[in-house]
Amino acid sequence: MKVYILGSGIGGMSCAAVLANKGFEVTVLEQNSYFGGKAHRISEEGFEFDTGPCLLTYPNWFEELFNTCGKNLKDYLGYQRLDPITRYFLDNQHVDVASDIKQTAINFENKLGLKKIVFLNYIKRWVRIYNISEKIFLLNELKFNFFFLKNAFKWIFKAGVINIFTSVAYYNKVLKNKAVEKIMNRFATYTGSSPYKTPAFMNQLAIVEMINGGYYPKGGIHGISKALFKLCKDVGVEFQFNYKIDNIKHQSNLFKIYSKNEVIFSKYLVSNID
Repeated sequence: MKVYILGSGIGGMSCAAVLANKGFEVTVLEQNSYFGGKAHRISEEGFEFDTGPCLLTYPNWFEELFNTCGKNLKDYLGYQRLDPITRYFLDNQHVDVASDIKQTAINFENKLGLKKIVFLNYIKRWVRIYNISEKIFLLNELKFNFFFLKNAFKWIFKAGVINIFTSVAYYNKVLKNKAVEKIMNRFATYTGSSPYKTPAFMNQLAIVEMINGGYYPKGGIHGISKALFKLCKDVGVEFQFNYKIDNIKHQSNLFKIYSKNEVIFSKYLVSNID
């Protein structure tokens, strides 16, 4: 059974590998001459730069993906846990976010004057909210129906959510420490958003990095793209690069993919494009 996937970013290649491993005939259509999407790389004067993210979180999800395809991630990609995860420069001094949250709290107290117990209580609350969110939303398929609304209300009730629909920056004023507020506001930028406009429930992103850890994949983030591309080739995925799509229509249970030179008809289509 034929499936076309639009875009060879990390999401598109992950989907392609899983479907091909399940027996589908998969072709990825990519408008660029390279794979990776935002997780690409540019080279200038002997230096290489990742064009997108620079930190890996949730390596276990990639391990699960490769295991699903009967492969071992370690055969394709090496990575290591970072300690410290990040270093922040504030007012002629720096402070580290360590891989151990208790050490981070000590660093904030010693360098920035925020009491350790205040920060740990702040983190504890968001860990609880994150754990509920992960179980209800992240590990389940999102469909906007009765069950989604039911789970949403369950999340609000169980999390004891108060003021999370204010902005990230507004909520973080509970810390009463300008320097640490700036650090915690930074997580809103994960999605390219402003902490002054992003809902406070996005503070959960801090848990992803500060509690679950940050990792460096060997070869940079583009190393993940290279590993996924190799996995796709190993399980039989085909790629067509420099493939520019002009239009897509859905008629009579078929997708029509229009390009300059042809029209592709397909019952199944997956989009991984912005």
